[in-house]
Amino acid sequence: MTDEKLTPENEDQTIPEVDVETQPDAVVDEAAATADVVADVAAETTVESESTVEEASVAAAVVAEPTPTAFSKNKNLIIGLAIILISLSACFCLSSAGLGWGLIGRGEEPTPTPAPIATPTAVPTPEPGQPPKAVIDAPTDVVVGKEFSLDGGKSVGESTIVEYVWEFGDGTGGKNSRVKHTYVSAGDYIVTLTVTDKNGLSGSSSMTITAAELIPPSAVIQAPQQADVGQPVTFDGSGSTGGNPIVNYAWNFGDRDTGSGAVVEHVYNNPGQYT
Repeated sequence: MTDEKLTPENEDQTIPEVDVETQPDAVVDEAAATADVVADVAAETTVESESTVEEASVAAAVVAEPTPTAFSKNKNLIIGLAIILISLSACFCLSSAGLGWGLIGRGEEPTPTPAPIATPTAVPTPEPGQPPKAVIDAPTDVVVGKEFSLDGGKSVGESTIVEYVWEFGDGTGGKNSRVKHTYVSAGDYIVTLTVTDKNGLSGSSSMTITAAELIPPSAVIQAPQQADVGQPVTFDGSGSTGGNPIVNYAWNFGDRDTGSGAVVEHVYNNPGQYT
């Protein structure tokens, strides 16, 4: 058989050269794959000469170790492909994230829990066959000698209440659902109300009322004992005291003139003694 050498047709299959030290592993893998293809072509070519085999081995070695010159021809193409792959990956990630947020945003909102409705306080109602309930509405503190009111109209019963009997604790009493009373001396008094319905059933309720003496305030005047005719004189009553806050100050200057307020001024136009 005649020796066959690599033909120009085979030589035109130029192997792209890459920089193995500076490029990613993906580029090296591409170069290695190309070397395998060339090695397969060399194996299919029947050669009997050792020199031909050596040349094929040298060619494969060159392919396995590409030079920077060959890589520079395909550098832009490889970089472009890498950028496209990175861009596609980023778009896919963003699209997935947006879809996730969209699904979350369209989730059903929780149904709000309705606020509890306040139940009004019910008026106590007696059980069937039970006596009526007496209810007293009156102040717990009153003033001796001052009239006050007591109300039993909120009393309730299974049937209509027909009688109201009051005991004021001072030996006196009254009738009707609403009454008035006056204590003549200080002290604590137990007031009792008894109500009776049309079936003859009765119920009672009691409360304590304290009657106290009304202590009048003590008026205190601060003013000069002598004054000049036509000159203003200051009268100060702010030192007055009482069991309750003082709400009014009324002055009588003794010359038929009056004034009001805790501190006032007055001018006497004529000499004399004024009280």
